[in-house]
Amino acid sequence: MPIYCYKCKKCGEETKIFLSIKDELKKCLKCGSEDIKKIFQNIFTINKEEIEKRKKVGDIVKRHIEQEREEIKEMKKELKRKGSKEIKK
Repeated sequence: MPIYCYKCKKCGEETKIFLSIKDELKKCLKCGSEDIKKIFQNIFTINKEEIEKRKKVGDIVKRHIEQEREEIKEMKKELKRKGSKEIKK
């Protein structure tokens, strides 16, 4: 079944819904208004937006990993310094 997009003219709610070709959404799912309009979206635009979102999430994860690596390096250096001070005592 295809996904159809509807926009309510009263409240502005956009709804994406799976419907068979023969069916049609009659009322807004948010406010119940019958003043809704089927809108058409470019499938490739939706996919492109998803790809961009995933890239951003991946970048955030990579930055976090790098920050954690740096913190671990600093912790190791600090432990080595503390260990060498204790050995000297």
